[in-house]
Amino acid sequence: MCSGERFGKSNERFALFFTQGALDKLSREELSGVVGHEFSHAFHQDVALNLRIFSLIFGFMSISFIGEIILESIDNRTRSSWKNNTKSSAIFAIFALSFYALGALGALCANLIQAAISRQKESLADATSVQYTHNPNAILRALQTIAQEGSPKELQGFLHNKLAKPYAHMFFLQGFKGTLATHPPINKRIKALESIAHRALQ
Repeated sequence: MCSGERFGKSNERFALFFTQGALDKLSREELSGVVGHEFSHAFHQDVALNLRIFSLIFGFMSISFIGEIILESIDNRTRSSWKNNTKSSAIFAIFALSFYALGALGALCANLIQAAISRQKESLADATSVQYTHNPNAILRALQTIAQEGSPKELQGFLHNKLAKPYAHMFFLQGFKGTLATHPPINKRIKALESIAHRALQ
């Protein structure tokens, strides 16, 4: 994964992180492809973009959370004090539900946007890695090695903890499947890189 600090400033810094599994299983050539992929994220300021989108998602989630707090505040004692004023109670509940729905809908839309952008950025990083290394097979063989570590249904790298999903865009592999997936399927990435390698040989 790629991370950093002070994005967009003259003293910005980036750091690349590698798991021990990657260091143990990938060859020097394959690791160079992964380095090129992650450095592409740094060069194209993908980390800063993801942080901005994540802040947007957090803002919408906060709005939803406020609505949830308001709804929970309508406890038995509050409802009993409003038993003679159902109109006020209904208005208060509608207000809270509106906050909750607005936040939830906004967070969902922001997540969809983040996932779509992230998938495009991952494909771009794969292609840029080829330009950095001048070796189409480096990143291709890295993905092929990872894909061979398990069956298609048991590919390594999938996140099993739901709390980790907001950070799936930071990693090298697809964290989870579905419309909110932040990475293209590994087999699709391999096919795209095979096409690039084939063109390079012509």
